[in-house]
Amino acid sequence: MDLTFGILLDEASSWPFIVYFVVALVSTPLYIAIVVKLFINRNNRKFSSTFYTLLLSQGFADIFYIFCYTVFYMLSYVGTIKDIGSFFKWTLANISYKCLYYSLNLRYVGVTLISFQRYLTICKWRSTYIQVRSHILFWRSQWGTWEYTDADIKS
Repeated sequence: MDLTFGILLDEASSWPFIVYFVVALVSTPLYIAIVVKLFINRNNRKFSSTFYTLLLSQGFADIFYIFCYTVFYMLSYVGTIKDIGSFFKWTLANISYKCLYYSLNLRYVGVTLISFQRYLTICKWRSTYIQVRSHILFWRSQWGTWEYTDADIKS
C-alpha cells in the first residue's frame, strides 16, 4: 500500500483510478462549458443546424455518463469496506449497471443518428427530407431510447 494524492489504494489498482479521475477532473468542466455555450446559442442561426443539435444531445449523454461512472467508480471503493452490508453492495451494483446501460445505449443511438445525418447531408443534400425535417426529430429519436432500454432492462 502507498499513499498517492492522499488516497490509500491497492498498488495494483491505483493508477487507473488516478488517471481517470485526473482526466475527468480536467475535461468535465471544459465539456460542460461547451455544452452550456451550445445550449445558450441554440437559437442563433449559426448554431441551429441538426449537427449542433445532435452535438448538444450527445453532450448531455456524455456528461450523464461521466457523472454516473465517476460516482459509481468512487462508491465501488466505499463498497469494499467490510462494515457496509451486502444490501448496499447489491443496490450500488444494480443502480450503476442501469445507469451505465442507459448511457451506453444513448451513445450508440447518438452515433447512429450522427452517421445518418452525415449521410443525408452529404449524399441526399437536395432531398426534401433533409431540408424539411426538424432537428428536433433527431433529438427525440435519441432521447426516446430511454423508453426502449427501460423495457429491455426490466425483462
